[in-house]
Amino acid sequence: MNDSEILALSEKRERAIQRLQEAIAACKQAELTHDEVLQLFRSDGDQNVILDGSLIDHLDDDDATMLLRMAYGALTEGAAFVFTSVAEKRARRESIYVRPPIVRTEQEIRALCAAAGIGGTNVTVTREARSLRVALEKLQS
Repeated sequence: MNDSEILALSEKRERAIQRLQEAIAACKQAELTHDEVLQLFRSDGDQNVILDGSLIDHLDDDDATMLLRMAYGALTEGAAFVFTSVAEKRARRESIYVRPPIVRTEQEIRALCAAAGIGGTNVTVTREARSLRVALEKLQS
């Protein structure tokens, strides 16, 4: 990926982050309950949800926790929510972001999941080259 493609992707992510933050703020302002918000995200069927592009790295802890809570709550039993998170800073690429990503450790990711009410047995964190792959599985009862 060349620098112009990386910049275009960064700008696209930045717009998505802003829309997500606006949606979260609107839900808070409307005093929607978590269940009402989850109904907005709930999908038909028992499909896995994959969030690519380290979007969570551009959200503060409160918004990241809310995203995790909503995404996990929208899963049907047996489905998983999978996302990646930056595990180490990249000096070359960081300068192209409007806001640099928040680098979190595995323990910090697990703490966000716990704050979102997701039990440790439902969280799998796998170290990849420069990122963490996180899978939140909604186990069948």
